[in-house]
Amino acid sequence: MNKPADYSLPALPAETEPSSDAVFLDLQRQLHFEARLLDELRHREWLEMMTDDVRYFAPMFGRRLRNEQKITDRMAGYFFNDHRVHMEMRVTRLDSNMVWCEDPVNNVRHLVSNIEVFDTADADEVKVYSAVDLHRSRLDSKLKRLTYGRTDIWRQQEGRWLLAMRCVNFDHNATIDSNLNLFF
Repeated sequence: MNKPADYSLPALPAETEPSSDAVFLDLQRQLHFEARLLDELRHREWLEMMTDDVRYFAPMFGRRLRNEQKITDRMAGYFFNDHRVHMEMRVTRLDSNMVWCEDPVNNVRHLVSNIEVFDTADADEVKVYSAVDLHRSRLDSKLKRLTYGRTDIWRQQEGRWLLAMRCVNFDHNATIDSNLNLFF
């Protein structure tokens, strides 16, 4: 019998120290390549950059007083909370040419910066912080801009860095775009 998927907020491993310059450069290149794949709508190739047990989620937080510091006390739900199978379904849907809000396709640009890479207790995993400025436009030529921070876990498997977990933290309380038919 299949075990039901766990949708609770995953625990992110603690960072131990900054990674070596070589690991930092590898991950910086990986994040920039990933951004290009997403900008060019090469979603199938992008999925190949993920582990089979990937978690990809964006928690919603209520804005509360500063003394309420616990993240779980502030969490109000998820914008999305996906496992690998959900990611594959989303890509299949986007590739189907049946998504009316993507016809014609949006112009998207992911600008990734402020990258920090830290070792974790697991020698095959690193914790990566980054900031993203996402620009999106379509027929109306009205530019939509989303900014957010990401906390990732990248795992080295068979000589490749694969995304094992991504937590997207939007800088907005609510989505300021008409849909979230894109990846972050």
